[in-house]
Amino acid sequence: MLLDIKLEAEAQFVQLTRLKKYLIIEEEEYNYETYEEKATGWSRHPTEFIDEERVNLEETLSAVGEINIFTDGSKMEQGVGSAFCVFGQQQELIAEWQGRLSPKNSIFQAELIALQEAVKYAQNHQKQVKIWSNSESSLKALLNKKSNSPIARSIQDYLYNTHNIRLGWIRDHVGHLGSDKADELANEAITSKKAAVLTVPLQRSSAKQDLKQRARAKWQSRWDDGINGRSTYEIIKKAEL
Repeated sequence: MLLDIKLEAEAQFVQLTRLKKYLIIEEEEYNYETYEEKATGWSRHPTEFIDEERVNLEETLSAVGEINIFTDGSKMEQGVGSAFCVFGQQQELIAEWQGRLSPKNSIFQAELIALQEAVKYAQNHQKQVKIWSNSESSLKALLNKKSNSPIARSIQDYLYNTHNIRLGWIRDHVGHLGSDKADELANEAITSKKAAVLTVPLQRSSAKQDLKQRARAKWQSRWDDGINGRSTYEIIKKAEL
């Protein structure tokens, strides 16, 4: 990519995410409030962190709770969905929840939102609750004392203030009733009118990707309309390294 175009895109990213400035680029507005505020430092004092035994990264399906909640997130061309479903000890379906995020939200955010909503649901119960997720990255984020994800930190706070909730990892697509139901609900949430419409700040990487695409389009336009290098242009019409 041409140096001036690359530097311009990098400067725009800094202005948007670090300097918190509103930008208008080719008549399109970029609002810094649309993006996550990157969390830094310790999420809380190390002595006040959640017991690591409450988040199990090994698949132990025998370690169930009185109530079991299965969570999932989905990202497809049509959009991004998040969901959880609640089962009792007799494997009866008790409740379910669906949320629809912006198409620009990440699958990681969708998985975390499902966990967050499940934890909020579980904290209203006195029984022992086990929350299951097929997202190792999300569970690892909850164990990270310096996680830079605001959603993960919010879940950590919820867990610290409750004592009846444990979390576990479950393998994806293994024919488990709860996991398959959560997957189905997350996929449906993308287009379902019943799903809650959620406004979740985008990850900063979304802004970087958008600005990079704009920079590439600008580079391509300059290459298409340029005067120099026309003989090369007849052979290589796409601007690329």
